[in-house]
Amino acid sequence: MPDTVRGFTPKLGSRLADRYQLLSEAGQGGTATVYRAHDTQTNQVVAIKHLNLAHNLTRRDIDARVQRFQNEARTMSFLKHSHIMSVYDSFMIDGQHYMVMEYLEGLPLNDFVQRFRPSIQERLTFLIQVAEALEYAHSKNVIHRDIKPENIMITRDGVAKLLDFGIAKFEFSSQHTTDGTILGTVAYMSPEQLQSSRMVTHQCDIYSMGVVMYELFTGRLPFQADTPGAAVVQIFSQDPVPPMQLMPVIGPDIEQMILTCMHKHAQHRFASCRQLLTMMNMLREVGVNAERRMLPRIRAFHDFRIVQALEMLIKQQATGECWVWNSFEEVQLYFEQGEIRHLRSRQAHLSPYEAFCDLVCWESGNFCIFPGQRSQDNQFVAISTYHLLQDATANLDTFRQLWLDYRDEDIPEIIMMPAGKDAITPVCQDLLESIDGQRCIGQLYPSLSYDRLSMLQGLKELEDRQFIFFDRQRHTLGAIGRS
Repeated sequence: MPDTVRGFTPKLGSRLADRYQLLSEAGQGGTATVYRAHDTQTNQVVAIKHLNLAHNLTRRDIDARVQRFQNEARTMSFLKHSHIMSVYDSFMIDGQHYMVMEYLEGLPLNDFVQRFRPSIQERLTFLIQVAEALEYAHSKNVIHRDIKPENIMITRDGVAKLLDFGIAKFEFSSQHTTDGTILGTVAYMSPEQLQSSRMVTHQCDIYSMGVVMYELFTGRLPFQADTPGAAVVQIFSQDPVPPMQLMPVIGPDIEQMILTCMHKHAQHRFASCRQLLTMMNMLREVGVNAERRMLPRIRAFHDFRIVQALEMLIKQQATGECWVWNSFEEVQLYFEQGEIRHLRSRQAHLSPYEAFCDLVCWESGNFCIFPGQRSQDNQFVAISTYHLLQDATANLDTFRQLWLDYRDEDIPEIIMMPAGKDAITPVCQDLLESIDGQRCIGQLYPSLSYDRLSMLQGLKELEDRQFIFFDRQRHTLGAIGRS
């Protein structure tokens, strides 16, 4: 493979890879130039992205740019979605790196909004399209890590397209920076993404979506600072001005969606883009009314207090669908005049009874109720709601101590593997295969097909038998979350 050539510019009219003829320059950025080209095999117009490598770049800078360019090509060619720019091909010729992409004409989201002043409903439609693209990417375990208006194009057809997966990563992978480099754009980054690349999950993209929504509806960023360092301090320590104070016309529902996405603690954001999309689509269907609330209020719970929220709904003889969620889990409970009738959980391997006991053991999260929604099933006909809650609360006593022992920042490391004579449970075996010395328990959990209590019991067994050791990490976010 030839060395990378610096300062090279391809000539218009030339043909690349014996296939793509460069027609004109379509745009230029700090790291790449995009050309309009003709694909002679398909007779279509495509975009060719050429990686710019200036003479003054160090070898380290070149390697970083090439790695990001290749990562973008690899990731975007893997993703096929109507709201993600398509990448068809990538290649290197004489040390020059090229990417063949869908040719799009349009404007970045912010420029489009400033020029055409779309309505709230129209802006909501663009955001729904971006959230659909993100939900799809997350379903493929891809985290974008750089959601911002510049990476969202509104085409001439009025369609939102998500661009630039250059710093995307696969969730649950151990890929992270080791030199303290911050990957992303500070103003749009979540506290945990700023703190450590190992803590990045799909929740970081949801936070960034909240910042984009904040800017789109208020016309300003939630945290405005003169330097990136000052912005980081604000993101960690300050709450944004409530969006309705800046733009009352957006109403309480959009404000609630923005602030839920932007919660400093991931467990209190939306659990997924799919959940966010449900809220957005409801608003689009009924229309945005600044005078009154359309969506149910989202309430947070801390310190295992979901049981108190459930007791309140039982006492009020509620009828409806109750959503309960945190970073990794979602449950829907159906109430009928204060009686729990039906439960749906991500933990498909658990029975409804086990899933409810697990739910009561959640340390923190959110809940809201949609009044009037009913289920035709009654999964708990054999046990009264009173006894169900009683059993689950007893189970909580065991769980609470385990969680106090482990917390979600502790990083397990393997000391030794079991010998042939050592009998260990399947949970323990799967944990040993998943522990890499880099991911904390909170990151290990969603990659395993066990409920949290079983996983923590397995970790305790491995620690008691001295197969693993825990690197105890405490940080500012964790302290805030437990206050």
